Amino acid sequence: MQRWTSDSEPSSKQRALKVDVKLFDHALRSYPELFRSEPTVTFEQHFLSLIAATQTDGRRTHAAAR
Repeated sequence: MQRWTSDSEPSSKQRALKVDVKLFDHALRSYPELFRSEPTVTFEQHFLSLIAATQTDGRRTHAAAR
């Protein structure tokens, strides 16, 4: 694991992981409301749809999508 200080730039893997964690947190918070209106959608489907929505520009890479 690469360590970095506040003065150095995080690696692309670290940035991607940070985005994944934020998306996972968002998915956890938003899933109950979605489930009330669409109970057939699984949490995994919901989370992966959020990842897909952020990849529309083709530049973002997410660890969870691998």
